[in-house]
Amino acid sequence: ARHQFAYRHAWVALSLPQADLPAIRLAPGVRWLRRRHGPRDGSPLWPWLTQKLAAAGFHGAQRIELHTLPGVLGYAFNPVSFYLVLDAAGQLRAVWVEVSNTFGDHHDYCVHHPDWAPIAARDSFIAPKALHVSPFFQVEGEYRFRFQRGADGRFAVRIAYGRQAGATDFVATQQGWPQPAGAGATWRLVL
Repeated sequence: ARHQFAYRHAWVALSLPQADLPAIRLAPGVRWLRRRHGPRDGSPLWPWLTQKLAAAGFHGAQRIELHTLPGVLGYAFNPVSFYLVLDAAGQLRAVWVEVSNTFGDHHDYCVHHPDWAPIAARDSFIAPKALHVSPFFQVEGEYRFRFQRGADGRFAVRIAYGRQAGATDFVATQQGWPQPAGAGATWRLVL
């Protein structure tokens, strides 16, 4: 890579519908707010997303894991959140990708196989770029998504962006694994 950077950060993984609460305090000054996601009106996320999935043709969601950034000291910029859609057997069937930019605009991508087959780590999904998210790239080209979710709760995503089909102009990756919740652990990751 010609240019790259890496950093640690505290993402939260919330299980829906169980943790579909208006707010979750993770540590003093660190909390997750439901109104920053989905319809952005504070309403529950489970019915919103299961209706979106049903409209797209999937009716088998048994659990959804929302992987997202919490707000810190009242400030939250969350460029992307991932809703991992799991069936009754715990298999990943879709990923709802919620993208936001600094202008307050949002766009969602529903990533899945045409037949809603389970998603494997080797699978790649293409979606046209539909939102201005970077001063370096116009709204053109495509994203190529790859996801991996382990039985132990590990999650990884790779997003390659190309201005032309098949090209790669930028790659973003994220990976994480479950950590014990608590104020001290959360602040160590946030700082």
